[in-house]
Amino acid sequence: MTHTISRRRKRKRAATRISETAGATSDAVENERHNTTNMIWDVSGYSGLRGEQKLMDELKDAMFHVKQNNKARFTSLHEHVVASGIGNLVGMRYNTFNEWMSGQHGDEKRIKDWNKAAMLSYIGKYDYD
Repeated sequence: MTHTISRRRKRKRAATRISETAGATSDAVENERHNTTNMIWDVSGYSGLRGEQKLMDELKDAMFHVKQNNKARFTSLHEHVVASGIGNLVGMRYNTFNEWMSGQHGDEKRIKDWNKAAMLSYIGKYDYD
């Protein structure tokens, strides 16, 4: 147990040092802490199958200006994540995104909270504070 806590603290310090020395914004530093120390992304209201369906519908509505294909939607989402630094798409490549947006991802598979945070940020509903 102590070894795990010690290892997490080391990762947190290393991530903070790297991010701060690279001239990253405070949002990017906080995002890195979320990803390296297993902090919880607040995606309440979007858990489970119904929550993901709600998120999918809202994401499609927010992407009305993007071509109506999932490749263009994924590219738009990826560009937003890179620009904003909120959430990330680790574990969600285009194939996974395409299956999820098409409703073929499977009932037992859920997307990760950091993926949801990125999508909510795109929609404009993620409050980072």
